Amino acid sequence: MHIQLVEIGNFRKLQAVCVDFSESTTVFVGANNSGKTSAMVALRRFLVDRTEFSINDFTLTHWTAIDAVGVQSESPPSTPPAPPFDWSTVCPYLDVWLTHQSVI
Repeated sequence: MHIQLVEIGNFRKLQAVCVDFSESTTVFVGANNSGKTSAMVALRRFLVDRTEFSINDFTLTHWTAIDAVGVQSESPPSTPPAPPFDWSTVCPYLDVWLTHQSVI
């Protein structure tokens, strides 16, 4: 098996990115503060240390929506009730695409 590419979303500075992997060596290159470390940390959080997630792993632009859910949950029930919050719009995710390599 070979990791062909990964899609990372809602993780730190990475709103929605796709990283292609070479069959031999992949090098992350980019300007400071462009997301290289965030991509590497995302791979580690999702694939190795899954218990190490923190609030800082959520994309900063979604914190207002997450805070609003907390405030709403502490408020008395409203009439009519608020629609359920769609967590898939703010939760970090990693999608791994694999290819099968034939051995000859």
